[in-house]
Amino acid sequence: MKSFAQIDTDNKGSYLNLLSAVSKISGLFSESAVPYINYRVAENIFCRSFNANNLSRSDTAFDANYNTVGVGLKTFVYNGNSSNQKIAEFNSLAKELANFKGKELAIKLSELRNDRINLAKRNYKIENSLYHVVARKEKELKLFETDYDEIDIANIQAVKQTKSSLQFEDGHNFYSYNFSKSTLFRKFIIPEDAFSL
Repeated sequence: MKSFAQIDTDNKGSYLNLLSAVSKISGLFSESAVPYINYRVAENIFCRSFNANNLSRSDTAFDANYNTVGVGLKTFVYNGNSSNQKIAEFNSLAKELANFKGKELAIKLSELRNDRINLAKRNYKIENSLYHVVARKEKELKLFETDYDEIDIANIQAVKQTKSSLQFEDGHNFYSYNFSKSTLFRKFIIPEDAFSL
């Protein structure tokens, strides 16, 4: 599949123009040189620009359904070439999860995450999935797509637990779980060939 930046360019669409406009307007209410784009605004711009079904308010794994592609939309500030971002919250299951430690906790978190992805795929007839990312830094936006795969439970490795968090990898991505927030994070790496705006 082509990148959404390329789809927008090919169709002479409004997505890139709207993102650029919002990022420039953010200077009116922020002194930061890093553009501010509210995640709800980013979701609405994306869905309207690509005629995607907006799922962001339905408490499901995906923010949009674009032609049977489940899209997770992320916008965040980054330094260097990566950023850890929230991908799931388990507030209602925090007490249950407190019974697990180390690799057993990594497996349980992965099962819960994968179940949520699969439920959303069934409910919305989603065949494929990906993340569309708008990464922000000083006077620049970087747009790219990356995998939105299930966590590879059979390949969980490099498990490290501290008082405040659990970290693990699955051979594809790096994850961390914050105990106090009951939140699972994933490291997003900004590729060198990301679209610059």
